Amino acid sequence: MAPLIQVSLNRCSELEYLVQSNTLLPPSRYRVVTDREGYKLYLDHQDGDKVNVYVVSGGQKGDEAKAKVTDLIMRTDPNVGWVYAPNSTHNAGKGVNTPNKDGRDVRISLHLCPKTITDPHIKNYVGPNTQINPLALEGEVNRFIAATGRSQSGIDYHLMIDAKANLVIPTNRADDIVGKINAMGSTISGATSSAMYATGKKAPLVEDVLYDPEEFLHKVRQQIVLFNDALKHDKELADLEIYSMKDLGLALRDGACLSRNSRLMALRTKLSDVEIDFFMHDKPEEFLLAHYQRVLGRGLFYMGDTRKEVDQLIYQEKSGIIECVQSSLLSGGTKYSGNRTSAHTDGMGSIGDAGLTNSKIRYRRVSVFKLGNTSVGGNGKTMSGFIRQDQLSILSATSPRTGLPVTFERTATLEDFLPPEQIKAAFQEVNRAFYQALEEGYSLHESKVRVEGIGAEFSLAEANALLAAYVFGETGETSKRSRIWRLDDMVETGVTYQVDGEALQVRNAMDRALTVDKVGVITGYQVIKPYRHYQVGDVIHPGDPLLREELTVKSCIPIIEILPSWPTMFADGTNEVKKGKELHPHLAQYLDLISSGRTVVAIGHGRHTNDVAYVKRVEE
Repeated sequence: MAPLIQVSLNRCSELEYLVQSNTLLPPSRYRVVTDREGYKLYLDHQDGDKVNVYVVSGGQKGDEAKAKVTDLIMRTDPNVGWVYAPNSTHNAGKGVNTPNKDGRDVRISLHLCPKTITDPHIKNYVGPNTQINPLALEGEVNRFIAATGRSQSGIDYHLMIDAKANLVIPTNRADDIVGKINAMGSTISGATSSAMYATGKKAPLVEDVLYDPEEFLHKVRQQIVLFNDALKHDKELADLEIYSMKDLGLALRDGACLSRNSRLMALRTKLSDVEIDFFMHDKPEEFLLAHYQRVLGRGLFYMGDTRKEVDQLIYQEKSGIIECVQSSLLSGGTKYSGNRTSAHTDGMGSIGDAGLTNSKIRYRRVSVFKLGNTSVGGNGKTMSGFIRQDQLSILSATSPRTGLPVTFERTATLEDFLPPEQIKAAFQEVNRAFYQALEEGYSLHESKVRVEGIGAEFSLAEANALLAAYVFGETGETSKRSRIWRLDDMVETGVTYQVDGEALQVRNAMDRALTVDKVGVITGYQVIKPYRHYQVGDVIHPGDPLLREELTVKSCIPIIEILPSWPTMFADGTNEVKKGKELHPHLAQYLDLISSGRTVVAIGHGRHTNDVAYVKRVEE
């Protein structure tokens, strides 16, 4: 029988990384504490009649599981009565588990609504600095109602959309692919285009549909004119005889045309039938107005002044949560990514977008980080992931199940070739080879891996990213971007610290290390080409100035510290969470290094949203 994994280690033709072993101090001791003690330690500082408003933001590139921290806060502080989404639009999606009315656990995907719409005791608000797609929102609420049976707004759930929120129209979503040759990195939500028109005062508002339909019609007509002009400059689409919005609508219903252009295909998979009908309609602006009026008139949610309502709840001394969108390194104020939107993604920026000015507020900011972050974020090569975000989508093999070529943009595709237990075994072998390559100076890109049963060859970096993402449960994809595995990166984290200061930290997915022998951490970057004011050979430390990531990757290589993994979560040799139990010394050593001296208040220790526990550093 052929071995499951065949690895061919090859030397680097050019320097890809440096491994540096530092003498680490003896690890601190961390102990699990109760929710009550954690609340008193980190959140409940007595200062008059102030009301806690928690600001939960992601410290990496997405998928840190911010919902876990929202759950922890709600579990800890029974006074939480509201959650506020202050910015951005229908994002890639967050999975939420909740019992339905019959008590059966169901899982739903939310894109705009706060996670807490599943809790009838929490009032949920979507603020004025958002871009709302009424058709997408209708579908989301319908799916939520169907899954949970919570059908009555105001009793089974509470959701209010701000009347001054901007509206996404179908041309905004199409703007995400028109004139953009590599459009697969977009979620095709229309956020960028809608925000641009909002800045230019050309975006219709929710209140226009309700009270000033002529203004809605006028602004939609303006955007249609500009969209048709943009279409004329897209040569690929012109070659398909797409010169106008109506031509685009016809092409989106033409299978032969779709098969000739991947951008069109991506757009078609994202749009509803009503949105395609809009492109083809003789009076598209009137058609869209009628549908938006229908959605807003259904009673699925309230519309009004969200800040005023939240202000009243604060005066009633109800604590709340600001749910930041995306993550700090993806877009917004950090300017570390070319994929920026108008939304702020850091804690302080989101506070500004929320615009809550009540003097009773006491803000508590929390940043969430995830071991082996496997997020979606941009198309370019990343320092900590070693490959392009969309690289797995161009790797293909012939599926023995269908006999057709398939790509690995969805890591679940691996199950066409191997059963889950063999995929996990393959990951163990590849991950060991990955760390062997690092320690012995072999190339991550020129070393090759073949997996028995898959008729394809991968680089070692590709194989480790693909298999790790699968084993870590990241089997989905967003617009051709598989969720790839990354090393923890203290230099990137330093960018987050600069914008979010002394925010409390939650370190999630600490249980992932139980599946591997070693854990790598990027502790610095070495400059190999002139970069900013740095010279070749300089070392960039956490907190030093950086340019955008794609420029950094071209000029630097990572410096990696390899730590021993923790075979168990706790020093007593078990993984069972109980008050007073001390963390395994290797886990404590990792937390000491990665937190850069900032306070770690809690760790995530499993996949369920409740699998997070407060910890306290033990003073000797």
